[in-house]
Amino acid sequence: MIEILFSVKIDMETYPYIFSKVYASRIREITDNYIAKMYEKLDLQLVLIVVNNILKIPNEIRYSYTIRNCDDDLPVFEDHYMKTLFNILIWLVKNSSKYSYKEILNILRNKDTQLAEKLEEILARPPEKFKSLYEKMGLYDPPLATEDEIQSFSIENIMKFIQENKSTDLIEKNRVDSVIKKWVIQYADINKKLLKYFVDVETHIANSVIAGLYDVLREKKTKSVFEVTDILEFFACMLPKLFECKKIESEDECFSSFCLQNMCSFVSEYIQNNMDNIEENIFLKMKEIILAIYENLNPENQKDESIFSYNVNLLNTENGICYNALFFMYAYCKERQKAYDAELRVVFKELIESKVSLLFLVLFGETFEYFFYFDRQWTEHEIKTVFNSANKLVQKAFWAGYFYTRFNISVESYRFFKIAGLYDKLKELKLTDSEYYQRMAELCCVMYLKGEESIDGDNSVINYFLNMYDPKFFEMFIRSFMVRKTDINKNKDKYQPKVIEIWQALTEKLKEHLSDNDFEMCVINIMQFVEMVSKIDKTIYDLFSFSIRTIPTYRIDHFILPKFLEIYKNDKASRENICNIIIYFAEHKTYFSDYGNSFTELFKLMCTENRNQALKIASMYQANNEAKYMNVYNEYE
Repeated sequence: MIEILFSVKIDMETYPYIFSKVYASRIREITDNYIAKMYEKLDLQLVLIVVNNILKIPNEIRYSYTIRNCDDDLPVFEDHYMKTLFNILIWLVKNSSKYSYKEILNILRNKDTQLAEKLEEILARPPEKFKSLYEKMGLYDPPLATEDEIQSFSIENIMKFIQENKSTDLIEKNRVDSVIKKWVIQYADINKKLLKYFVDVETHIANSVIAGLYDVLREKKTKSVFEVTDILEFFACMLPKLFECKKIESEDECFSSFCLQNMCSFVSEYIQNNMDNIEENIFLKMKEIILAIYENLNPENQKDESIFSYNVNLLNTENGICYNALFFMYAYCKERQKAYDAELRVVFKELIESKVSLLFLVLFGETFEYFFYFDRQWTEHEIKTVFNSANKLVQKAFWAGYFYTRFNISVESYRFFKIAGLYDKLKELKLTDSEYYQRMAELCCVMYLKGEESIDGDNSVINYFLNMYDPKFFEMFIRSFMVRKTDINKNKDKYQPKVIEIWQALTEKLKEHLSDNDFEMCVINIMQFVEMVSKIDKTIYDLFSFSIRTIPTYRIDHFILPKFLEIYKNDKASRENICNIIIYFAEHKTYFSDYGNSFTELFKLMCTENRNQALKIASMYQANNEAKYMNVYNEYE
């Protein structure tokens, strides 16, 4: 098969079955080898064969395989096939003197117009941190103006430049925008007189100006109060035009949205940088601008399930960026301008209780911990309002944000949710997304270690979820402890008893599901808890016995042996139990491999400290055609 694929002449359309589910496991191998051949021959025809066939890969397979990156420093795309095609394009541009990237795009356009447009858009608007890389690789035509020329431009020069470089081509617009943005960033005196020139320019130019102003602020370059006032006045003058453009489905609509997002980001950044003191006239102008943008936001499609997705950062959407600006204004009011916090509280109440916008409920769930800190009583009331709603989508939206949050859930807010019975509401929603289980499992783990959760009792959230007997929650709960093993081991006196207690409790729960194959990995993975104990006593021996008796053939050497060796050296009381566990494993036909030479090293110690058990182990391994341990044993006589 691989030999056939290496042939340039063969039309792979003859072999559609290659990309069927049956061959899914071989797709990566085939594609990697095929593309390796493509690199070797530097043949565009070969590239197009690869492109054609990547496009045919079924979605369920396409998103599950990856191919080698030809450059480690290229951006990572969530859609692996787009990443592959992008890498192919980059590679061709870097290595081919025969084709320019525009010629390659034209060839691709004949094959797939949508694909060519996507790649063209990526090249035209690359992520900021990769722009220098792209320029270095020659993906852009020579800049329209050098750095020295840009620095010497007056306002008259820059307006003339805009007039002379008008274009409908997206890539050409991007080249113009790059010059405008650089000019704004380096210009020494941004003021009202200067900014008025840009009020009536095309929206893509306006966006470059606003983005440049935002970058100036983000890079902490000093601007006087009067200049900030002028910038806000410029924003306010631009709003009517931008709102009109948003109503028309066109390229201008897209750039209008970018303009509004950059305005909101500017306000958020300014507030964060000046939390100690913002002059009242500046704050009021910012409030006026953000509230105007808020009132003109487009409600999201209620049927769009992406707002519940953990792969989508809603704070980076237009509505999310506006929400962020509102939030920072609210936070500033609570700290410095209490006269206006009631007005902004009304706005957030509208957002939270809105029957139109679920997106804002997701965002409220994501940021509620801050609201809880600033205004606990009001926040508790609003959360209860959410959960009193008969619309289950409202509750689901809040949970999506709550579980997505990057902020630590405080003990105080956890207690509120628990006492109010809000975690019980999760059962009614019948959520199936594994991300919900992961977040809830992590939360239960953290609160258990902090002493806020127990493993029994009617009010135990952990027990509530364990009693749902969903293997996904068990797996996530076990994993939540393992990712914290370093901190747990640093405070072993505090946490080790808790680890053993939860290990026992989980084992008892798992005993009720020995016939359920879905719980097999839980039975195996729970043995990793040995990495968080410092001794092997009868209790730990019994816990190991349960797991190995249930699934006797699974290999777990990689995490058990190093810990056994460590404990054997440091705790004499554990040595006999470690030997007995190894014997018990062998009795159930599970034999340790010599992972990292750990088993040989451990066995040598047994030969001097526990000779009777070492002899039994050597005999059992010899019966399994592993005679070397008997030889090691004899060396120590």
